Amino acid sequence: LLHRIVDTMVDHYSPEVEKLEEKLDDLERQVLDLRESRTMTRHVLELKRDVASLRHVILPQRDVLGRLARREFLHVSDDVAYRFRDVYDHVVRIADEALLFGDDHDHKWAQALEKLGISPAMLAMDVGRA
Repeated sequence: LLHRIVDTMVDHYSPEVEKLEEKLDDLERQVLDLRESRTMTRHVLELKRDVASLRHVILPQRDVLGRLARREFLHVSDDVAYRFRDVYDHVVRIADEALLFGDDHDHKWAQALEKLGISPAMLAMDVGRA
């Protein structure tokens, strides 16, 4: 039962990561088009928080699932550990994707904002006024 619950939970992460990626790509296009900079800045920072939240949730789960897959708990049989290994592999892919996704977009945003002459301090001041 625990395996089914955790497996289903992990399966629902992938679509959420894809949605975040699409939103950030849309915002990146808007930055390059120089449209709606204040609203866009708020949205960028909100999405960056969403990615950070995903990391905050998925990384501890990855660690627990790894322990379940390695049978570090007394009541985990070989059969159940094997099933958790599959879930663990899935959550590792999602965690890696979320980490790379965040790092990649941080780099892209820094480049785009630099081209526009916007500093991180300017962004903080702009969002603070909204």
